[in-house]
Amino acid sequence: MQIYRTAIDDFIIPPDLTYAEIVAKLVQNKTAILFVVGPDFKLIGAITLGDVNTASKGSKPVALDICNKSPLVALASDTDAKISRFMTPKIRCIPLLDDIGLLVEIAWLKESSKKVNLNVGSGGVSIPAFINLDVESDWYKKQHLMSEFVKFDIRNDDLPFELGSVDNIYCSHVIEHIEDKFVRLFLANCYRVLTSNGVLRIACPDA
Repeated sequence: MQIYRTAIDDFIIPPDLTYAEIVAKLVQNKTAILFVVGPDFKLIGAITLGDVNTASKGSKPVALDICNKSPLVALASDTDAKISRFMTPKIRCIPLLDDIGLLVEIAWLKESSKKVNLNVGSGGVSIPAFINLDVESDWYKKQHLMSEFVKFDIRNDDLPFELGSVDNIYCSHVIEHIEDKFVRLFLANCYRVLTSNGVLRIACPDA
């Protein structure tokens, strides 16, 4: 596996950042993960969309309450080969610390050259070279078994893909069946996962 390193600026937040501010930064800034640091830049924890979704909104949590305080870390002085050994299909981002525990860089797994294409709300239509996403249904069970299928509920789930990892999203005759608030969340999710040159194509009777 190959990795690349980035600066920390767009991915760090203070411990007292509010729940609403965390959600906005995760979604609007296309960041699939955030790192909570103290004023001395010592790493406190990491926050993903999964952490946010399991947090109790009613208790008005802040970043310190939500974050995973035992994230996987590596040293910035480690070789790329050593850091890449920590990477898995689910772990594509690792904070890199200096010798005294300060967050100095972030390591990301390089995506393969193969394009990632999504067919959201696929129903009975399986598109070759696309990952088909929809709720499970007996109506389309045969198609789901014969293609690459991911269980996905557009009203309740975040797209299960990392920041900037998807090349194309196709969504045909789906959003007209969904309440506007869920459509807006879905579009924000698409923005998060699409590459900088990614394409979202939507077909519906009346935009």
